[in-house]
Amino acid sequence: MCDDRELKCLKFVQNNIFCKDKQSIENSYIYKTYLNISNNELKKERDYLVNPEYNKPYFGLLERNREEFESILRVANRNRDTSCFPDFTFENGFIEHFQVTSSIENSKGSKHKRKENQFCRKVDTETKKQVLEWSETSRDAVLHSKSWKFQYPEHSYKFLCESFKRNWENHMESYGKYTGPQKIGIFMVEYSESALEMCENVYCDWINGMAQGDMRKQEKFNEYRLSRDKNLL
Repeated sequence: MCDDRELKCLKFVQNNIFCKDKQSIENSYIYKTYLNISNNELKKERDYLVNPEYNKPYFGLLERNREEFESILRVANRNRDTSCFPDFTFENGFIEHFQVTSSIENSKGSKHKRKENQFCRKVDTETKKQVLEWSETSRDAVLHSKSWKFQYPEHSYKFLCESFKRNWENHMESYGKYTGPQKIGIFMVEYSESALEMCENVYCDWINGMAQGDMRKQEKFNEYRLSRDKNLL
C-alpha cells in the first residue's frame, strides 16, 4: 500500500545516495544528475553522481550489487493500485515499505504516533493563537519566543521486536499472493522514533576472573540500527 509516507521514505533513501547538501549531485563533465541519466551512463559516471559518504550504510553488498541497487532506486515506479502489495515496482522486482515502532501498539496504531500527532496539533493551534496575540499587543519590533516539549511515551526493544515480527508476517502473507516480478525483492523498513540506543555486548560469553587483555571497546550507537541487530536479522 503506497501513500505519501512510503514516497517520503523512498525519497529519503534517494537523497542520501544521489544528493549532497540537499542538492542532486551533478556530473560537471556531462551536466547530468541521477534524474536525467541512463543506467549505462550511471555505471560509467557513478563516482561523480553518488555521494561517497553513502558507502557507510551499505552492509554485505558488493560493488555490482550497490550499482544495481542504485539503478533500481532511479527507475522504481509507484504501484498504480495504492492499496495493494507492493508499494513500488521495477522491471524484475519490487520495493515494499513498512514502518515499525518501539512503543506500545493497539488497534489504533502506536501510542507514540498518536501522542506525536496530538502534540503537533496542539503546537499548531497554540502557535496560531500566540502569533495573533503578539500581533495585536506588540506595536514595536519585539522578538518573541515560545517553546513546547514532547514527552516520549514508554519505548522498549521488546515492543520493537513485536512490531517488526507482526509487520513482517503481514507483508510475507501479501508477498505470498503476489504474482508480479520477484527476481529482486527489497523491503524498506522505517523506524523514525529515535527512542532506542544500542550498545554491543562483548561480555556475552565472559567467564568470571578471565583476563580482559586489550579487548576492544564496545560499539555504541545513539540510534537503533537493524544492521547490527543479530537477534532480528
